[in-house]
Amino acid sequence: MSTAKTTVLAMHRREYDALNDVLDRVAPEHRDEPGVCGKWSIRQMLAHMSFWNLYPLMMLEYALGGRTFDFDHADDEAVNVRNVAAREGFSFDTLRTEFDVTFQAVMSALEALPDEEFEPDSPLAQMLGDSVDGVFANNTYAHYAEHRFQIEAWLDAADNNV
Repeated sequence: MSTAKTTVLAMHRREYDALNDVLDRVAPEHRDEPGVCGKWSIRQMLAHMSFWNLYPLMMLEYALGGRTFDFDHADDEAVNVRNVAAREGFSFDTLRTEFDVTFQAVMSALEALPDEEFEPDSPLAQMLGDSVDGVFANNTYAHYAEHRFQIEAWLDAADNNV
């Protein structure tokens, strides 16, 4: 396995595990409290992250089919609001399972790619308009870290730990 591919897979696993460690610290009675990320609760944040796990998978599917994935980023906030609202009735456990399933889909897709596609000048990178790592990082492992830091700050500011 190439160094680039190994690194990308390791970054995903590391940040996913770190996020899960922090999620395990949240007491069940605090999972629906707003204020973790703006007005969002931990449960809502999981719904948000599950959606964004799927985004690079859609980009990848299109690129592998020789097509460009068009997505209007003009109003990502509206996309976030719609996707969180669509999962509003889902329990924390259901959303955590959904997050785990979408993460496994990300890992399976990355593992299935040939090593050479992780190079910044690969045909796939050219079709994506960015490296495989670039497309996935912002929506997955860097995104997990961003929200993990918010959860840690929220936990540190209040007694919301298990």
